[in-house]
Amino acid sequence: MKCSRLFALVVVIGLILTPALLAQSTGDFRSFQNGNWNDVNSWERYNGSIWVNPAPTIPASTDSVITILSGDTIIVTAPDSIDQLEVQGVLRVRDTLIIRDGTGNDAVVSGTVIMDSTAGRLSLSSIGTPLIVFSSTGVYRHAANGGSIPVATWETGSTCEIIGVTGSAPANGNQDFYNITWNCTGQTANLNLGWNGNTIGGTITVLSTGSGRWQMCAPTTGNSATVTINGDVVQSAGNFTTNGTSNGTTTITIHQYGNVNVTGGNFSISRGSQGGTGTTTWYLHGASFAMSSATTQNSNAAGARFFFALADTQTMSIASSVTVQSGFNFTVDTSTTLIVEAGIDTLTGTVENRGVISPVGAITFSSAAKYIHARNAGTIPTATWAAGSTCEITGVTTTAPAGGNQNFHHVVWNCPGQTGSYNMGWNGNTIGGNITVSSTGSGRWQMCAPTTGNSATVTINGNIVQSAGNFTTNGTSNGTTTIVINHGGSINVTGGNFSISRGSQGGTGTTTWYINNGNFTMSNATTQNSNAAGAKFVFAKAGTQKLTLGAGNTLTALPIEVAAGSILELDSSIVRGSGNFTVDSGAVLGTGSVYGLDSALVTTGTKTLSTLATYSFNGTAAQVTGSLLPSTVKSLLVKNSAGVTLTNDVALSGPLYLLTGKLVLGAKNISALSVSGGSTTTYVATDGTGALTVNGIGSAQTFLAIGTATSYAPIWITNHGTVDTFTVSVAPDAVAAPAGGRVNLKWNLAEKLAGGSSSMLKFGWMSSDESAAMVSDRPNSINFFRMTDTTEIGKGYYTTQFLTEPHTAARDSIDSFGPIALGRFKGTATGIGQDASLIPDEFLLQQNFPNPFNPSTTIRYDIPQASHVSIRIYDALGRMVSDLVDSDHQPGFHSVEWNADKFTSGVYYYRIVAGEFVSVKKLLLVK
Repeated sequence: MKCSRLFALVVVIGLILTPALLAQSTGDFRSFQNGNWNDVNSWERYNGSIWVNPAPTIPASTDSVITILSGDTIIVTAPDSIDQLEVQGVLRVRDTLIIRDGTGNDAVVSGTVIMDSTAGRLSLSSIGTPLIVFSSTGVYRHAANGGSIPVATWETGSTCEIIGVTGSAPANGNQDFYNITWNCTGQTANLNLGWNGNTIGGTITVLSTGSGRWQMCAPTTGNSATVTINGDVVQSAGNFTTNGTSNGTTTITIHQYGNVNVTGGNFSISRGSQGGTGTTTWYLHGASFAMSSATTQNSNAAGARFFFALADTQTMSIASSVTVQSGFNFTVDTSTTLIVEAGIDTLTGTVENRGVISPVGAITFSSAAKYIHARNAGTIPTATWAAGSTCEITGVTTTAPAGGNQNFHHVVWNCPGQTGSYNMGWNGNTIGGNITVSSTGSGRWQMCAPTTGNSATVTINGNIVQSAGNFTTNGTSNGTTTIVINHGGSINVTGGNFSISRGSQGGTGTTTWYINNGNFTMSNATTQNSNAAGAKFVFAKAGTQKLTLGAGNTLTALPIEVAAGSILELDSSIVRGSGNFTVDSGAVLGTGSVYGLDSALVTTGTKTLSTLATYSFNGTAAQVTGSLLPSTVKSLLVKNSAGVTLTNDVALSGPLYLLTGKLVLGAKNISALSVSGGSTTTYVATDGTGALTVNGIGSAQTFLAIGTATSYAPIWITNHGTVDTFTVSVAPDAVAAPAGGRVNLKWNLAEKLAGGSSSMLKFGWMSSDESAAMVSDRPNSINFFRMTDTTEIGKGYYTTQFLTEPHTAARDSIDSFGPIALGRFKGTATGIGQDASLIPDEFLLQQNFPNPFNPSTTIRYDIPQASHVSIRIYDALGRMVSDLVDSDHQPGFHSVEWNADKFTSGVYYYRIVAGEFVSVKKLLLVK
């Protein structure tokens, strides 16, 4: 082999010899063949005239230049040190080879250095400043797990290949490489090279990361990392990303001046959450970003993004074969035009536009995507905005963006530098989600501005949320314009100016904002109206809505209309300013203001309150209805435990609803078609001169919840005669009953058609209204007397109930009315208002009626002689469930009512004991 080499050198000398060969010196070494570093047969040495093989010794650090020729492979298997090494072929390092600082170049690699053993080290001496240089054709191949990459100068064109890593990254990875390749098929862990402040001069190639991933860096909490990549990123497989750190408040910055070309694997901006507060920004200065047949994701959705930063045109191509997980965030810089090639039509993550985004085909912003228009003027890309997506306008100063008239989902306007009044040109658009207004600078933001004679319709399905700025429907002064807002959500304003119209619309146009479903809340804000005659908010939900006007508002003009079918609750809110306030026929208006409508509606605008509307009083402190309440209305609702006092007489064409608390009449009167509700604490208090009139009382029992200022005393009327109108009231009356006890109340009843009815009356009262004599002898004290002539009225049985309050007593065949009291106002032989000839001949327990029943039934029983009477109810197991009667009785025909409202369906038994008489019968409760 040596002879052939010498012959070749002689033949071509001066033609192809390298400068190193021409400049050879005595003592230079060069490889003779493939072999071991410590084998003299692997080397030949120049003796001043010829090359001698085997070399007299192996190379030493004191020798001249040592060259590994192209085509030869020299293997280091034992520790050694050297100076002036040139690698043109292959140096395989399996033990430590120390490069010393000496004469000339310490180590220059134009061939390949392979580190394929964890014991292998190509390291620098600690004495002096030794230097390893990988030249333009030099390759370092790290084929072992762990170990160390030699610290070197990596010249343009050089390559560092990492191919043998499994569970540990090599040391010395944080160098300024040129080309670097990662191809570790056996990798099982997530590894990084710890780059920070490093520059990769050429291309990064990712071929495999096994089951792990390769990350550029992983700074600790509070620290940062910056990497510059001058070439391309080329990935065909594996997992590659900037970082995988979960450490918080880290800042990672990548500047890349080449292209990104990913054809497989997972290529992601960040695979670490960075504690949720850190940031990763990958600045793309190259011409193109292309992905296909790959996956991309982002574990720091709030803080990691690609940044298209070329002051020219860039292209982003993400093929439909790419899987996008967790959002793809990117920003387009001020002087950049980004061409979005056809491929994946759906953009995810956050897209910030400071320049120009130009889609080649149709695009969609997904449910989690956000588009941020962070520039003045420009164009919002035309897109389909999926439910949940957001269009945020942040950079407008002097010109609104084009492309604003789209069907967005959420819209955010936050332009603190804004100086003018701008609109989106909405007409026929639907905003599927919320509109949020955070700032409009010194200007205002308007939905639309139609020209004279034209209209604009906008549908908003979500909420309006405003904390600052000026927001309104329009600012046009053009006449005869018609603007309609159909709003399905709520309005929540906590600052700024929120107004129905900031344009006069020529005085003849209209703006109508229909609030079809939600509530309206405003505090610390201003509202006005530049079109007093033609602009209004309309509450139009078929149900309950609330208008809540909190503290700190300036209500210059808040025009309101409550539409038919809508229930608007003002609670304690006060409508001020000059806006009109209208309540339509069929609407309901509720207020909790102490002085009723008078204190709720203090607007100086026109107040139009329909007589066919319902008015509700639902405060927490005592209220009056107020003089603004029309004298004729549809219905009245009382829902105030502290009570409501009627200010003026009022006639209801519909029901009076008693939900909570008392309606105090005083000297005023109220009439209603019916009365709904009532309890011991909820009734009409009539102990003044006022009365309750109820129309259309007929054969169906009518319940009238009335009482005094302190006590509940209801009436039930069943009119067997001509349907009639009854006027009722009740007042305290403690005049003694000469023959026994009494209820200390006096009911006044009057029928409209005198003599036209024959009624069953049932009176209720509380124990507190009974005289002492009444308490001791209730069964024998109950008699109905007309007090004008102290005549007992009615015929037949008295049906009583003394078990629960209110106690009740009923009697039929009453055809004359007036003041009526309950008690023993005259003595009788029976003590119950019966003729002596009608005293029963024998004890008798009759079958209850009705039976089956739900929930009340009447039990009648005959007592022929004075007796102590006990009637008890038992369930099917024989357990007593109600002690219905337990008192002394005078002879006569008696009855008692059992209300089983609190009992379950089933068979029950009732048992009477009167003296020696005992009888049991069965009842059936069916619910």
